[in-house]
Amino acid sequence: NGITNSGDTVFGNISLYGKVLLYQHSSFALSAGLGVILPTAGDTSFSVANGVPLAHIDNDAVYLQPFLGFVWLPSHRSFVQGFLQTDLAASGNDVMLNSTGNGLTHVGKLTDANHLFADLGVGYWLYRNDCGRVKGLTGFAPIFEMHYTGAVSSGDIVSAGPFQIGSLTGDLNMLNYVAGCSTTFGSSMTLSVGYTGPLSGGNNRQFSDGFRALVEYRPR
Repeated sequence: NGITNSGDTVFGNISLYGKVLLYQHSSFALSAGLGVILPTAGDTSFSVANGVPLAHIDNDAVYLQPFLGFVWLPSHRSFVQGFLQTDLAASGNDVMLNSTGNGLTHVGKLTDANHLFADLGVGYWLYRNDCGRVKGLTGFAPIFEMHYTGAVSSGDIVSAGPFQIGSLTGDLNMLNYVAGCSTTFGSSMTLSVGYTGPLSGGNNRQFSDGFRALVEYRPR
């Protein structure tokens, strides 16, 4: 609503996840789960400066996100992690447009594209000290990851008069990489840093590059 460059704070959608361990071995573990995205955020509307409404999109869509994840330890120093997930639109959002200048009318339902997410990461501990009494550096491992996001169905485009609402740039098929390292200190802290960049071009190139840093602390 109102001027497009104004800011506001709103309550977003709620995500709920549950998972279960399907299989566990000394060097391999497989888990599965399901995420549910509930439409608790507000609707979206657009209007001109004098208050005349142009468009209104309900936030009614529910998304289901089943996933599989695994971790494999080929040796004492090497590790492989993988993750596979789908994002499925279980319902759509009603769209109302003022295409004639006589007020908002219902013109259709907008359903997002379904997506597949696939992630694979490998690493190797160049240095590792499992002695619990050490308080300084206890591990260092280079890590390389690949992350893929691809549409498995096309999203809707709703048209009425001069208006078109939907994904007008086509389906998303994006491949990114992360190169970094993980460093452990004692038995309670891990510092992970990495550089990330896109391998896709055109509309699938969502950013140029980036840097990630994650600190994990586990109180004893």
